Amino acid sequence: MDDDIEAYNFSSVKNMFNFSYNQAMEILKEHTVRSRVFSRTVEATFVSCYTLLIATGVCVNLLILFIIVTKKSVYTHRNLFVVNLNISDLALCLLCMPFTLVELILRNWPLGEFLCKVTPFVQASTIFVSASTISAIAIDRHYSILTINPAKTQNGKRRVVVCTCVIWLVSMVLSLPICIAKRLEKVGLPGYVIYEKCIEEWPSSSSKLVYLLITLIAQLAIPATVLLTTHFRVKAHLNFTVMKQSGRRSTLKSERTQRELRRKQRATMVLLNVSLVFTISWLPWNVINLVADLYPTIMSPKNLYMVFAICHLIAMSSATSNPIMYGWLNTNIKRELVRFCEMLSSALLSSNSKRENSGESVNAVPLSQLPQRDRNN
Repeated sequence: MDDDIEAYNFSSVKNMFNFSYNQAMEILKEHTVRSRVFSRTVEATFVSCYTLLIATGVCVNLLILFIIVTKKSVYTHRNLFVVNLNISDLALCLLCMPFTLVELILRNWPLGEFLCKVTPFVQASTIFVSASTISAIAIDRHYSILTINPAKTQNGKRRVVVCTCVIWLVSMVLSLPICIAKRLEKVGLPGYVIYEKCIEEWPSSSSKLVYLLITLIAQLAIPATVLLTTHFRVKAHLNFTVMKQSGRRSTLKSERTQRELRRKQRATMVLLNVSLVFTISWLPWNVINLVADLYPTIMSPKNLYMVFAICHLIAMSSATSNPIMYGWLNTNIKRELVRFCEMLSSALLSSNSKRENSGESVNAVPLSQLPQRDRNN
């Protein structure tokens, strides 16, 4: 580093900034020491939390994905939406969280211009995909419950595939502006780069504000409106059906209808809980981005950076909460998960038992049955 700096003609720097080579080196060393905004304890906390989220998110999403794809009882056209949600959450865990953690800790971007553009693009796309998929599940649930003619619900898988492709296409189009706005900026002296930062460069402050509002509407406002509307319509339909059944005699058919109504009510509550958790996870991140853009001096840079990090960590937790909510609150998927865990534990116990029995049988061989050379030894 010193050789490179000495090779540079610092006379021009002295004329521009009125400081010597030694003074420049002191400034560089001081900047290197102070480049990190968090203490070692805070850094270790963030690293531990992100590592836990990544590991849990990858394992849980892969497990739910495996259960849905391999078990015919849960391989329904509606659960294909859950598969799409798993894929977007896996992309968030593997392609966004690790790189974002590096930027949070180092406060610079050592990963190059390609990842500088791709990482926020993937993150924005997966968020749009998750919000749109949850909305699509709500609309599909509303359509299936309120549809009287079962023939209208045919070709469900084809409809889900088409809807999924449209969701990904629209999500990527909505994420393009952030990809275009991101660029790699070199920070340092003339002719010498100290570090690189991945920053956003918008044509104007108003264009960034418009994009933030569009993001807030697409990620939170529209899904919340869809979910509340479909939830109350389904609830009103189910209450009306219950009132109709209560006026009739208790027959076997009415009992089946009651069980079906309870099943639909549970499914509706699962979707409402997932939507609520998703909104709570991403609302702080969207709000802090909007507030920081409108009021950049609302708090000190250090405190603002800490708030950004905490809000981003809360937002990333949705990649873990989504599969946990769908896996544990969905009765059919939960049943298959329990069966899979029981089968896995039985296989492990059986393997350990065979290993122990094998060891005991080797130790219990009589001396007379051993080969002659072993008896001599």
